[in-house]
Amino acid sequence: MDDNYKEILKDIPHFNLWKTITPIKKGFSNDLKFKVELKDTEKEQEQEQEQEQEQQQQQQQQQQQQQQQQQQQQQQQKKQKPIYQLLRISESKLFKEKNVEFSRVQVFNSVLNDEKEKLDVEMSKPIDIGLCNQEKNVWMLLTWIEGEDFNESIFNEPIDNQYRLGLNAGKLLKRFHSIPLSIINNNNNNTNNNNNNNSIPIIINGDNLEKRLETISKFERDINGKFRFENDQCIIDYCKSNLERVVKINEDLQNSKLVLKHNDFHFGNMILIKDHGDDDDDNGGGNNNKNNNNNSKLGIIDFNRSQFGYGYHEFQKIQFFNVELSIPFCVGQIDGYFNNQSPPLEFWYSFTTFVASSCLGGIVWAESIDDSQIESMKNRCKINLNHFDNFNLIIPKWYTNFKNNNK
Repeated sequence: MDDNYKEILKDIPHFNLWKTITPIKKGFSNDLKFKVELKDTEKEQEQEQEQEQEQQQQQQQQQQQQQQQQQQQQQQQKKQKPIYQLLRISESKLFKEKNVEFSRVQVFNSVLNDEKEKLDVEMSKPIDIGLCNQEKNVWMLLTWIEGEDFNESIFNEPIDNQYRLGLNAGKLLKRFHSIPLSIINNNNNNTNNNNNNNSIPIIINGDNLEKRLETISKFERDINGKFRFENDQCIIDYCKSNLERVVKINEDLQNSKLVLKHNDFHFGNMILIKDHGDDDDDNGGGNNNKNNNNNSKLGIIDFNRSQFGYGYHEFQKIQFFNVELSIPFCVGQIDGYFNNQSPPLEFWYSFTTFVASSCLGGIVWAESIDDSQIESMKNRCKINLNHFDNFNLIIPKWYTNFKNNNK
């Protein structure tokens, strides 16, 4: 580990429990991120229990020696598998915001407790939070979800499995958006117990209309600049004609109540978890399980962009990041959200308008990253123009075509 990192992390209470600390370079977050491996001492009790179970099995199954040997090998592989956690480091000035984020991750995880319908989904869980590096930084420790990068793996899944994973994503998103505000506030106050002011936090609409109109105006003013591209005027016109009306629709749908959003719900923040029994490797891999595709499940990570806003706005991410890799998943996410019922026109009207405004907003945002990201967002916008027939359609072609071909 880099000595600079060690200096930052050494006074975290968990530091002496970690065997390895590996920096993570992926993502656009300003946080420092590390994959930490726990020392074997954290697993000794679990190993002792497993050894006792092995001895009992040996006594009861003396006539099945070959099968015993195979089981012991599998158990030994399982015992040797490392246990990882995710460590995030931020500036200390963000301590209050990170406490809120920590409490939100707890609340997001609570939706998996529904006994009526178990979702085949895993999420990173919060473990601990505090200050380090002489209180110059905030640290947050979460569980690690082992698996494969969704962007690199989803298209290898069978079509029906891609759709099933999307269904679970949509059902999970619906549960997120149904979390009562009182639970969020109470959990935030319990977590933020170092703060003497336990007043209910202010709920700010991250999807406010003024910010979007300002972004559209900035894009439109960039005549012959690096933002503009062929046929972009139809997107500008569509936003100007529909955005205010769609915001009003969403306010009416929610009775002026905002929902808690993950706000970055796309393949970049999803893990494909392969269930291969005891033969899985550190990447959730393995090639010898005959039903491994059917056992794949969804993992959700990175809640650091969570905010309050309009539930329907959450879906615009699938148009920019998911459609090009898995249309079945995207259709499944929409169907799961609406419990396999036909989505209402208000949804499609909102979805299309939010996609249009995000086309322009995405390009403006990309300026803060680098010029290559601007070109990447332009290419995505051109694809969107095709999917929505220059925004003459409110239901994209990919959804309609999939439904027509899979009746």
